[in-house]
Amino acid sequence: MVYFILASEKAIYARNLVLSIASVIIAIVLCFFLIKSIIKQEKKLNEDNDVLVDTMMTKTQMRQSVNTYATKVGSFGSFAMFYISVDDFDSLKELIGGDGANNIIRGIAERLVHMLKGAANIAKFSDNTFVIFDKKEYNYDELQEMADNLLDLVNDNGSFSRRENVQITASIGVAMYPTCGVTFKELFSNLELASYIANRQGGNKYIIYYNELKEEESGNLQYFNEVREAMQKGELTLFYQPIIDVKQNQVFGFEALLRWDHPKLGIIPPAKFISVLEQSGDITYLAKWSLEQVIKMQQEIERIYPNREIKLSINLSVKQMMDDGMSDDFKKIIHKYNAKPNKIILEIAQYAMFEKMNAVRVNLLRLRDIGFEIATDGLGLDYSAVTQIETRPIDVLKLDRGFLGDITDNQMQERYVQMLVDSCAKTRRIIISEGVENKAMLEYIKKNGIDYAQGYYYSKPFPGKDVVEYIHLESWKKDATSNTARPKEPQYRVTRPGAEEEYAQEQALDNKEKEKNEVDVYNTNTSASNQENNIV
Repeated sequence: MVYFILASEKAIYARNLVLSIASVIIAIVLCFFLIKSIIKQEKKLNEDNDVLVDTMMTKTQMRQSVNTYATKVGSFGSFAMFYISVDDFDSLKELIGGDGANNIIRGIAERLVHMLKGAANIAKFSDNTFVIFDKKEYNYDELQEMADNLLDLVNDNGSFSRRENVQITASIGVAMYPTCGVTFKELFSNLELASYIANRQGGNKYIIYYNELKEEESGNLQYFNEVREAMQKGELTLFYQPIIDVKQNQVFGFEALLRWDHPKLGIIPPAKFISVLEQSGDITYLAKWSLEQVIKMQQEIERIYPNREIKLSINLSVKQMMDDGMSDDFKKIIHKYNAKPNKIILEIAQYAMFEKMNAVRVNLLRLRDIGFEIATDGLGLDYSAVTQIETRPIDVLKLDRGFLGDITDNQMQERYVQMLVDSCAKTRRIIISEGVENKAMLEYIKKNGIDYAQGYYYSKPFPGKDVVEYIHLESWKKDATSNTARPKEPQYRVTRPGAEEEYAQEQALDNKEKEKNEVDVYNTNTSASNQENNIV
């Protein structure tokens, strides 16, 4: 009897203990969310009251003022709103520091207040954006004149930015009530869209919103915002595709390829979003981020395989290579991680086109001085390119898919390839053939004396977590028709119209996505570049 009483008491005690622990855990979780909510509200309050100049409004005051005035004047009234977004603000902060960039924003705010002299309301809406609410009834010519004046005001950088040799520009959206919206929310959305289009077209301009614009461009704005959020959420990642030394039958290295791990669409290649990052200025940050990720991967490989000489390569776009501070940034990252730049290959596309741009060539030479190896895939297979190869500051040549487009009987191509192979052997450069998808292609490059191959024959690009496994299992030695030990690139996680077709097309370009605006960048810079007689 006593035994059962003791057992019952123990059960009650255990149950009470569990309930007490559960109560404590629930209390801790509730406190966590309460504190998080308070911090969020305080942050929102601080952001909302971010007033740089005394006569400016808060965001809340601006919303209320616009909605109140719209109700007052009704459909017969009219007023204008302007959305000013300073271009490439993240790059500006990188260049002159956060305090310096904020000083420039404060200077713009002071000049806006001085220019408008109380005739319009001004509010700061983010780190680099202002909204102006002007009750004046403008005609179209006056609206354009006002927008031009605002562009000039932003371009008047003030003494600080002139001292730092910084050029400030803005993308301005313009909207009229009631044709562009009847509430602050509608007007603000349309202003944001117009400013986005101005930025996408190169910045330093204004766009006046019209109703058809939303139907034409709103999807692009949503996508733009999605990409920016993806960066903040850490959804961008690097996949790796192996490069094989076919002569030694060993892995030579891996090419790092940018991917967006979309929460709904799955893995998306960069052809879909790289231009958005270039327009927003985030492409500069992306270059540094990619280098850091590759260094961490390289050091992990070296830790596990200290006696293996395995190289990693990353791709650099035109805009990244045109950044004057890029080589200094890369040097700082190398020192930060105590990394070995000689084990990292920086790959640029279409080198023959870039060599005409002075900033690109200077960066290229500086990066080689740091110790990086330089690769390019844009030399082409013609007499001019092959004969000039020895004078160019590159270490690795990559032959793209065009080289393997016809492997039946192309004697002229094989002649140029032989010249290229002989030249590279003499200058201790290596040649990598991309797009090797089957055994016939592999045999063709062997026949032509090319010792390095990359393509689906060995593997599709796969996540970084599979790199060590690929090396450990020596997966490149598996039969190409076998699926064992061969990491696969994830498919789209959901089905949507056209998704499979899109993905199939993108897979066909897996080795290197060509940035869409390279030619545009070249065309806009060629004129200036041709005038430079002292190119490095």
